[in-house]
Amino acid sequence: MPIQGADPTGPIPGPKPREPAASRRGSRVVALVGVTVLVALADLYMTLVYATTIGLHEGNPLARAIMLYNCPWIIVAFRALTIALFALVLISARKHKSAEIAAWTCTIIMGWLLVRWEQYNANTQELSAVLAALDDHGITDFVSISPSGD
Repeated sequence: MPIQGADPTGPIPGPKPREPAASRRGSRVVALVGVTVLVALADLYMTLVYATTIGLHEGNPLARAIMLYNCPWIIVAFRALTIALFALVLISARKHKSAEIAAWTCTIIMGWLLVRWEQYNANTQELSAVLAALDDHGITDFVSISPSGD
């Protein structure tokens, strides 16, 4: 016996269907950008710590050139600008598949960089002598800056 007022031909109520993965893409991109920004800030911190104390081997020629100005604030400003630009571009395009691919790629690369920093930190004592020898021989990848920028 049908319930009075119910439409026997209407849809049967049930759980709402899950959103397709593409509709959650924006949230994933924002989360990945957030993780990448945090790791980039950690990288900036570690770079400044090493550059203003014992020095470091900087493999990135652009970063190395900026460090030659011997001013920590220029490094911070440059990194802040590049991090902000990265975040702005990917968050603006967060609904596109290419933005998600780029966000995953950046997150993986920054994860690799985090592992490299861990290895660098673990081997600092052994590296100190090598870095000093590189500096003595004029190897240009080694940089150190004054904490005050003097």
